[in-house]
Amino acid sequence: MLAPINPMVYPEPGHVDGLRVQYRGWHNYTATYLERAFTTKELHDRFEGVFFGVVGGRETDLDRLRELAQDLQRDINHLADLRQRLSLYEPPKPQNAPSTLAGRVPINVTIQGGVGQVNFAELIERIDARIQQVDRRGEAGLADALEQLGEAIKAASEAAEDQREEALDAVAVLAEVGSLPPEERGKLKGRVRGAFFVIKELVQIAPSVKKAWDAWGPTMMEHLPHLPS
Repeated sequence: MLAPINPMVYPEPGHVDGLRVQYRGWHNYTATYLERAFTTKELHDRFEGVFFGVVGGRETDLDRLRELAQDLQRDINHLADLRQRLSLYEPPKPQNAPSTLAGRVPINVTIQGGVGQVNFAELIERIDARIQQVDRRGEAGLADALEQLGEAIKAASEAAEDQREEALDAVAVLAEVGSLPPEERGKLKGRVRGAFFVIKELVQIAPSVKKAWDAWGPTMMEHLPHLPS
């Protein structure tokens, strides 16, 4: 992903949004891998837990590109540091290969030529778990908004499967941010805006998603900090 990022050259219209979607998909896949590949959640939580957003003012596309480059470089540095410390962590215990369950069809997601297996049902479980955390925090309105939007996306037959998967992944990002204390959400403005961008793209082609967004979008935007569009 570093190849198409030149923080010294003003990007063409729409270029940053496309790169942000690719970065978010790679970042989320890597975080999920770290969570599953080790017996401790420490590595996943550290990888997910450090973000910085530009606070105040209206950003230019060049500002957003530089922010994206910083996010990506920080993730790469984190993984490089992890590689040096791998011997400190206990390897996971071997497990029998799980049998394929009906309705749990893996989706291939291609990011810069790499293919990752993302299980649709597991993505939904991830969203549900985060929504429960939001509800337990006492923000029932936000939890309801995330749940209703997720249900609308799952039912959006007008959209291709990969579009629905990407939009659900965006809902998972919003739910993860919403599960944090309000005072910790401000540093994730860039991720929230990227998730809103993906969902709004689906709104253009799926009436059920548009209806849910019109009804619940204001609630999410009220609770979740986001950079100006």
